[in-house]
Amino acid sequence: MEDPNLIHICAIAFLAVICLLGFLALMTKTILWLFPADQHAARGGVEKSEKSGNTASSEEIAAIHSAVQSLAPGWRVIRIEPQNNSHQPRK
Repeated sequence: MEDPNLIHICAIAFLAVICLLGFLALMTKTILWLFPADQHAARGGVEKSEKSGNTASSEEIAAIHSAVQSLAPGWRVIRIEPQNNSHQPRK
């Protein structure tokens, strides 16, 4: 029996990894086709206000919801709008 060739073993391992990644990509595409993501998740978890055009990250939204729940249990946040800073003095 011949000695194992290192280059041959590496090539087989590389092809196996490429095949596995291709299979996982197809499975992901199939799952997303069967269960499409909602619009909020498709935008990367960023909500955009139609009036102002400002965005809030999902971390900021979660922090606001958590703060409201800790201060006023049972209350819920309906709308998040940016604060107008026009009342601050100019420098």
